[in-house]
Amino acid sequence: MGCTMKAIDALTKSYSATLKTFSSLACDKLVHDESRSKIDGVLRALSSLESYLGLLICSSIFGPCEELAVSLQSKTTTLSAAIAGANILRQTLSFMRTEEKFSAIYAQAQRAKEEMDLDEPAPERRRKLPLHYEHTDNPEAAHVFVTHQDKVQKVYFEALELLYSAIEARLKHPRLETLLMAEKLLMSSVRGEMDEAELDVVLAVYGQDFYGTRLKAQLLMLPQLIGKHEEQVWINTMTQLTTELQRLPR
Repeated sequence: MGCTMKAIDALTKSYSATLKTFSSLACDKLVHDESRSKIDGVLRALSSLESYLGLLICSSIFGPCEELAVSLQSKTTTLSAAIAGANILRQTLSFMRTEEKFSAIYAQAQRAKEEMDLDEPAPERRRKLPLHYEHTDNPEAAHVFVTHQDKVQKVYFEALELLYSAIEARLKHPRLETLLMAEKLLMSSVRGEMDEAELDVVLAVYGQDFYGTRLKAQLLMLPQLIGKHEEQVWINTMTQLTTELQRLPR
């Protein structure tokens, strides 16, 4: 997603120059006819308010998503940090789902339309379906948005809701809470504060893979193992803990 966001932001910032370049190429007789036809098609698409507005919407929605994606790729990221980041992203998406936020984006697109002479969106056509497609003899008229802004705002809200629901579904995964508990158990154990309630939760799921009494003894010895290897060891992340354990003599 990182490369995609960079491309979107770069195109948005150089939109006027891009239009001029495509316009010049579309009129250049030295360019092959087939290529000029394709260039002209792209130019017509870029010359619309909807195309520029679409870039602004993508940048506003997927920018925060990219920030989370980058943080999740860090080697030092923990599960608890990932969950905290996902919750912050959910809050951000909720904050963005307001008429005021969308109106600001739409106003920016309107200013660009005036500056770059972009085409107005085509008015929405009122469509009437054949009666045999209706489930009633007195069908209601299809909804028609009063303005183009109202129409796009609906799509904008739906996109935010879809992302929010997708993140929420990931956070409600049945194994996520157990994995988070396992991480907390290891981090509390290395501080000499092993929580037996957390151990019981982990063993309830992974009991077949561990011998409970032995695992408890190993967790209790964890601070001494780290301490013997080095007099002062500060463990704040799972990555640091893994590194220290790998450095222990075998």
